[in-house]
Amino acid sequence: MSEELFNPYRAPGADLTSLPAEPSPDALRPVPFEDLDAEPRFWRRVWAMFSILFREPKSLADRIPVTRKLSAPWSFMIVLGIPGYLFGVFIAVLLVFAGTMAQLESSSKGVDAPPVWLLGLIPLLFLLLVPLMQYVGMIVAGLLNHACLWLWGGLRQGRDLNATFRASGYFLAYFTLVSWIPLVGSVAILLGPAALGVALARIHRTDTWRGVCAAYTPLLACCCLYGVFLVAMMAIATIGGTLTN
Repeated sequence: MSEELFNPYRAPGADLTSLPAEPSPDALRPVPFEDLDAEPRFWRRVWAMFSILFREPKSLADRIPVTRKLSAPWSFMIVLGIPGYLFGVFIAVLLVFAGTMAQLESSSKGVDAPPVWLLGLIPLLFLLLVPLMQYVGMIVAGLLNHACLWLWGGLRQGRDLNATFRASGYFLAYFTLVSWIPLVGSVAILLGPAALGVALARIHRTDTWRGVCAAYTPLLACCCLYGVFLVAMMAIATIGGTLTN
């Protein structure tokens, strides 16, 4: 036996090739909603997004940066927003009905009223503007999340802005589905950023606490601005009351 094997003062070696490697985006498949090869049927892919969310959320985060299309998370937002669209259209139809009744009553009294067809444009404008606002919301949310992640030092691994856009889009899609439900929406507002922060941390290969802090920073900033607004309004009301007296 050689002396090298029996040398008690020799530092222990390590086989670096046995260490687990970082998942390569090239070796991963796209998210189920974009994986046409695995499932060509549209609604099956939508269901697969919920399955992977509850069964393998880490895998979902790893697979988001595999592709770069922003149209996919936007489309997913539109699909999950269908219940909200239908609810909005229902409210718009009620407004049209109420406007029709008001016009008939005004006509019976000889008072001119705006034409009902103007109210009929409300559902159409709603259906056209909401998807556009969803896309704008994805871009704005992505910019805010990326900037906050930079502030918390979570962009050292070189992930680009596109990955944050896509993560924000898919998060907003899930959030859109539950945000209009009473009580559930409030819980989603409070706990949703934590899930987004964990996903951002995994996507950008940074500490989990950095991602969570970055995700909650816009929410905390909005709360602070709202508090400042309330204090300012109270101060203005107090000063106005003092001057009046």
